[in-house]
Amino acid sequence: MLRSKDDEESQAKVKVLEAEITGLNIQLIELLKQKLESGKN
Repeated sequence: MLRSKDDEESQAKVKVLEAEITGLNIQLIELLKQKLESGKN
């Protein structure tokens, strides 16, 4: 029982990390878009 609870907790942590990474990737993409647009002008 403890094993499965640990597995659930680790899976939840992985999901949180994945969400954070996705958020960071989106921010980076937005920054790159802004730099490209300002570079054109």
